This record gives sequence, structure tokens and C-alpha cells, in this order.
Amino acid sequence: MRIYIHLSVLLLSLSHGLEWANANGGSTSNSPTTIDVGVILDMGSWIGNISWSCISMAIDDFYAAHPNYSTRLVPHRRNSGDDVVSAASAALDLINNARVQAIIGLQTSLQAKFVAELGTKAQVPIISFSATCPYLSSPRTPYFVRTALNDSTQATAIAGLIHSFAWREVIPIFENSDYGNGILSFLNDALQEIGAHIPHSSMISVPATDDRIQEELLNLKTRRTRVFIVHVSHSLAYRLFLKAKEADMMSEGYAWIMTYGSTAYLNLMDSSTIDAMQGVLSINPYVHESKKLDNFKSRWKKRFYQENPSVKAAEPGVFGLWAYDTVWALAMAVESAGMGGSINQKPNMANSTTDWFRLGFSSNGPKLLELISNTKLSGVSGKFHLVDGQLELTGFEIINVIGSRRKRIGFWTSGYGITKSMDFKASLSGIVWPGDTMIEPKGLDWQTSKQRIGIPVKSGGFSEFINQEWNPLTKRNASGFSIEVFDMVMASLPYAVPYEYIPYADAKGRMKGSYDDLVYEVYLKNFDAVVGDVTITTNRSVYVDFTAPYTEMGMSMVVPIKNDRKSAMFFFKPLTTSLWLVSGAFFIFIGFVVWALEHGNNEEFKGPLRNQVGTVFYFSFSTLVFAHREKLLGNFTRVVVVVWVFVVFILTSSYTASLSSVLTVQQSTPVTDVNEIIRNGGSIGYMGDSSMLGQWKIHKSKLKAYNSTEEYDGALSKGSSEGGVSAIIAEIPCIEVFLSKLCHKYVRAGPVYRTDGFGFVFPKGSPLVPDISIAILKMTGDIEQMLYRNRTFCPNDSSMATSEILSLDDFWGLFLTAGILSTAALAISMVCFVYDRWHFYGARIDGTSISGRLVSISKLYGICSSFAIRKSEQSVLRLTDEGNAGCHNDDAEQRSPSSPSDRMCGNSGQAEGTTERDITVHIQDQPASVEIVDETSQ
Repeated sequence: MRIYIHLSVLLLSLSHGLEWANANGGSTSNSPTTIDVGVILDMGSWIGNISWSCISMAIDDFYAAHPNYSTRLVPHRRNSGDDVVSAASAALDLINNARVQAIIGLQTSLQAKFVAELGTKAQVPIISFSATCPYLSSPRTPYFVRTALNDSTQATAIAGLIHSFAWREVIPIFENSDYGNGILSFLNDALQEIGAHIPHSSMISVPATDDRIQEELLNLKTRRTRVFIVHVSHSLAYRLFLKAKEADMMSEGYAWIMTYGSTAYLNLMDSSTIDAMQGVLSINPYVHESKKLDNFKSRWKKRFYQENPSVKAAEPGVFGLWAYDTVWALAMAVESAGMGGSINQKPNMANSTTDWFRLGFSSNGPKLLELISNTKLSGVSGKFHLVDGQLELTGFEIINVIGSRRKRIGFWTSGYGITKSMDFKASLSGIVWPGDTMIEPKGLDWQTSKQRIGIPVKSGGFSEFINQEWNPLTKRNASGFSIEVFDMVMASLPYAVPYEYIPYADAKGRMKGSYDDLVYEVYLKNFDAVVGDVTITTNRSVYVDFTAPYTEMGMSMVVPIKNDRKSAMFFFKPLTTSLWLVSGAFFIFIGFVVWALEHGNNEEFKGPLRNQVGTVFYFSFSTLVFAHREKLLGNFTRVVVVVWVFVVFILTSSYTASLSSVLTVQQSTPVTDVNEIIRNGGSIGYMGDSSMLGQWKIHKSKLKAYNSTEEYDGALSKGSSEGGVSAIIAEIPCIEVFLSKLCHKYVRAGPVYRTDGFGFVFPKGSPLVPDISIAILKMTGDIEQMLYRNRTFCPNDSSMATSEILSLDDFWGLFLTAGILSTAALAISMVCFVYDRWHFYGARIDGTSISGRLVSISKLYGICSSFAIRKSEQSVLRLTDEGNAGCHNDDAEQRSPSSPSDRMCGNSGQAEGTTERDITVHIQDQPASVEIVDETSQ
């Protein structure tokens, strides 16, 4: 007996020694080092069984492909069931007793969360190919490696799908677990980026009864949203869609989108569940088709059916593919690490296999984690790249459940978004929706309830915008411009929205509060919208959404008209005094230049002095009406007159336009600046909210509120001095309505101050806002006609009743051009005249002083040009048979009768065929008379 006991102890010690040797990688030199790896799966589920078959198959395939590797993975499988505690207990057993170097599996996110904490403390990598909750990857659990896609990547793809159909409201249905809650915040952010929002979310617990599920679905049915995003486990998804079909929520008009966690094993569902899911869309990770994948599926089916003959699994699913590639990635990392270490355990602890106080750690953990966290390989699932311990996204495929199969209808990629092909941008098509229809759901059903539209109550105010009187045409107690615009816009929408108007009034029929209070009622969900003359402001936009403005944007000022035409000389008003004086001076100057240029050759500019002076003034001022009748002979004269006529044309046209403005706008505004009114101590009226006047810092005592056109008229008529106001600042639509009645007394003045106009109020994220805004923009012209259709024409319809006074600064360039040209023409003409006659008269003039020379030249010019020949002067003149005369020149016979200088100076020269007679003129010092002697008769 004693020998038996000793033998038993010896055999037991030997067995423990062999186990320890194997754990430390001890082996002969010819066999590979075994590396223990834990596998934790729910073997009671078909997903667990499929995953295990893929894992075991991956180990066989890997070492068949790499027979010379020095390491080999040895899996230790544990069944966790669907329980977190069992998974944690299995992990402790694997770490402490099996001394594994890594753990694979952990189907649910909750299980992975607990085991990841243990793996971090033990420095053992925890690798999950099915836990997709985004919050698992955190600095607290650096030893958690996810070889599946993070659920946050699905959120972006789902938002892209929502955007492609222009849906603006969705309701997520998620299970009450880490897996279900994890995607919600990412989904909300992704939807906000595309302008969609979540008005309501539905949470269902995993153990919920069928009655509880049906109750929740019926509650969702009463809401207007018809687009649902389902993010639950596959077991709960089966029951959910069966109940949805019973509630008639799988019919036309509904849209259902599922995450890939529910549809990865669609082939495992029974026919009744598949039938209930007809028309559902699903976001699935894209797996590139390849020969490697086809070969694996074929071998996997054969092996799986041998192990599970009663199950008809058509394919391993994406989780099975990731499980297969995970084993390959781990085997490659183990080989690269050259591992042979062990789990070191704390001494002197209890010997329980699941002792919570006894936890060893792996010396190989850090190196193994580093290698596996950045694995890159081409696996059966396609590009299998891990970046910082997470699988890198390649894309998603969009699946449509039709009949008993899954039809791929498109893709989502980070580059193209939602598209029909992975390689180029194209729209989705061929989708079969719930109810076996190809009609795209609108996403909203407004017929579920009437929209409650709040309207302000007007007590004698601007009833043109809102009026609570009974309208027999519409059979409603609301009318006015704002109501008409809203009705017209709602009628233009592609879908019908029932609504009713509810006055914001108290028991006495008066406005219950301010406009801010009315707007806030939308935020409190007491109203679904507000329609009226509500100004869009920044403060209000914090808690509500406004549509595009349906009126002209901005505020302006209205002031009384002041008659400004009190003087009989008002026609002098268009031009400044300096411009009048310069214009008159130029008329005289141009007249003198024309006379000087034409006096020598043009009979119309000769005669007695008073006639010549009269001709000068008459010709010059007659150009005002282009009525000058004198014939011009000189080329220089013609150039001067053409330029001057152009100047006169510009001047008279500008004067006419300015005078027309003065005559048309017979009034001007006394003040056009708000700040000037404030400085002068004047009061300012307003309507509605005085906070919009905050930019001017007006004292409260100078602000007066008015609510009707009659009050506007009374206050402006009195003025600030008599208890009224000097001006009223209001929104432009209100001012236009006011001026449509009293435009003969008041006028808009000053600049337009920036505001955003009137808009319709809706809750934040309302899907109606974009559609109504687009409709308003399309109807802008019709809306303006509706507002101003009853307005009568007024001469002061301009926004600023003032006219522009013309000054010399506006015309100095024209005057300068005309002056330089005229002076140049006169100077050239005089030089030509003196040059042509200097050889004959130069000797007689040369001895005199400068002033004397000028006087002599002037006399000579006057004698030769006017033929005012006196008897006491003597010269030689040539008289033609026609009676024409020219100054005698000694060398006249030596040059042409019409020399170049004569042509330049405007002289036409000797007429051909005329005969000449020489006469002698005796010129004496005193110009008393001229004696003419006919030399030919002598």
C-alpha cells in the first residue's frame, strides 16, 4: 500500500512537470514551441459554433501553409454561454491555469468589457472579432484588440444612406446594452452633419416580452417619422420584425435600416422571420470577392456540415471570416515575437481555478500586443489591416432583403459616400421597399395629427399681416399677408400637412405675452410652429429654427415730409453757385473766341461795335438750345464750336435730370440719421421689441412703442416737441404698409439697417424648415406682389427722398478741355495773321514800344478785317471785281494766291478769274480818314 502511494505521488509529480514544461515551451529540438491561446465563445449559439469551426480551421490552414514555423498555437476553448460572469470566470481560468498568451472570442461587447480589464492587468491581449461597441477601445484597456469594425464607422455610412434619400427624421431602435447604446451618440452626430435629427429614440431590453415589444412599436406608429434604424442583437431582431409586421409597420411608406450585427447571419433565420423583413436595408462590411474566399467557403461548408449536420448555414458570415483572419494574424505575431515565456503567478495564494485574488501576468504580453496591433495581411475577408489595435475600414455594402436572399444594391466608401459601384459615383436604384413596392418612402407621415400653428393677436395693429376676424372664404378665424404666404407655401409642398391656427390669446382675447414668449412656446412644444410678423433674431434662433425670410430684410426709418420748394428761384437749385458762375464766364469766353476767329472773313460778325457785341452774346447763349444760325467759315471756329456744343449738351442734360428730380421729389427729409435725432433730443418710435434698437443706445425715455398705422400717423404728426416722435424705426414690410396709406405725408429715409426679416418659426431640427425655405425662395416674386398689391403710387416711392446737387467738381474736366482748345485755336489764328503780314507792316511797327506794337497790331487787325478804312490812312489794297479785299503784300506776285498760312488761318485766297486794281491808301499818324487812289487809272 505504501509503495502504491509513493508511485501515485511520483506519477502526479511527473505529470505536473510535463505540464509545466509544455507551458514554458519546452520541447525537443525537432518540434515547434506550443503557445497556449484561450478561446471563449457561447457554444450554445450557432454564431459560437460557426466561429469555433472557423478558428480551428484557421489553425490547421495556417500551419499547413507554414510547416517550418517554430511556434504553434494550441487553443483552449471555454464556453461562456450568454453570461458575463461565466466569461470572466473562463478568462481567469485560462490566465491562471492554462497560462495562455492571448484570448480570442468574447462574442458580446459586455463580455469583452470585463475580460479586457483582466487582460490589461495580466498583460494578456484580449482579441475580439465580434465586440463592436465603440467604448471598448479606451486608454483603460490597452490590451484590448478589436479585429472587427467599430460601430462608429456604421454611423457615418447610415447617415450617408439617410442623406441620399433626403430623409430628415429617423428613429433609432436599440437594445438596452453596451452594444446597443454605444452607437447612439455617434449616430446622432453623423445625422446632425447632414441636417437630419432624431426626434425620438426607442430602447428595448433584451429580455423584453413580445407584448412589451408590440407596445413600443404601436407607440412609434403614432409618430410621423417612418424611418427606423435597428441596432439590436440578432435574437431580438427576429422578434422585433415579427411584431412589426403584425402592427402593419412593414407596409408601404415605411423604411427600415439594420446594422450588420443583426443581418450577419440572416441565413440562419427561419422563413417567417425572413418574410417579415422584406424590403429592409442593411449596412454590411464589404468583403472583396476572391478565389481564396470561394475556396475557404467551399471547404468550410463541408467541414461545418460534418460537425453540425442539422444546421443549414449557407456561409460563415463576416464574423466567421474575421475569426479566421484573427487566428492567422495572431499566429504571425507569435512567430515574429519568438515567444517561449510563461505566465508568472503571484505566490502563496489559494489554489482555486477562478480565484479573483490570484492573477498572474505574461512577460511576453507587451511585445505580442505591439506586433498584433499593427498586423497587415490579405485574408479571406479581404484587406485585413489593424491600426492601433482596430480593424481598418475598407467600405460597406448596402443590402436589400428581397425574398429569401440578400441583394446588393450599392456601397458606401469614405471617398464616394453612397454609390452604386465601389469605383465610381452613381445613385442607388432597384430597391424593393416594405410593402413590396419600389416607391421611395417620404420618411414622414403628417396625417397622424394636425400641426398646431400659433399666431399673434393684433389689437388694432398691423392687421395686414395677421387678422383674427372670421374669413368666410377659408372658413377660418385667421387671415392676412403672413397667413396667405404660409397657406400658399404649404400648398406647394409635395406632401400634405394638416394644420390649424391657434391664437396666442388669454381668456379676454388679448395677446397672452410678447413675441418672445410666443416663440418660446414652440420650444416648450405647446405649438408646432408660429406664423406671423415674427422677426428672425439671433437670440430666438438659439432654441427654435426659422425658415428663410419671406419679406424684405432690414429695418428703416420713416419721417414726415418737409416741403423744400419755398423760393421762386428754385430752378437755380440743381447747380451750385460756383458752377453757375463758371458756366456764364465760359459762355462769354467762347463767344469772344468765335468772334475773334470769324471776324476777319465772316460778314455776319462785322458791323458796328454794338452789333458785334450783340452777335457775340447771342451766338454763345444760343448754343444752350442749339439755335445758333450764323454760318461759320473758319476750321478752328468749327472745332471750338463742336467741342463747346458737346460741353453744353452734357451740362444741360445733367441740369435737366437734376431739375426733374427736384420737381418730382418736391420734398426732402429733415433728418436722415438716427444719431442726429438722438443728439437733438428727439424721440423715436418703434413697433414690437425694442431690443432691436440696442445698437443706437437710445435712452428708454426717448423710446415710444406703437402698434398701428393710426398711432404712427399721430405720433409723427405731433413731432417730438408736442409729445410725438421725430421718426419711427420698424421693419421694412411694416413701413411699406404704412406708406401705402400715407405716402403723401411721410417718406422712408436713411440707410437700411441689417435684420433678417420675418420668418416662420419651427422646433429645432424640424424637417419642414428646409422644404418651406425652398418654397419661399421659389415664390419670392409672388410674395412681394401679395404684400404691395394694394399700394397706391406715390411720387416719393424712392427709399431716400433727396436729390443730387451738381457742382463744379463734376464738370471741371469738360471746362478745362474746352478752355485749352479754344485758347489754342485763338492763339494759333493770331500767330498766323501776324506772320502773314509782318513783312509789310513790321518796319512801321518795329520802332515803337511793346504796348505800342500791340496797339498797332490791334489796329491793323481791325482795319484789315473790317474794312473800316479811314481817309487819313494810306495803304495799298487790292480790290477784286467782286468787291473782295485783302491786305497788300509786296511779294504777293511771288507766291500763290492761297498760301499755306492763308489756308491755316481760314482765308480762302483769291477767287479764280477775278481782275485786280491797285489803289493807294495814305496812312497818317491820326486815323482820321482814308484816301483811295486808283493806280490803274493813272
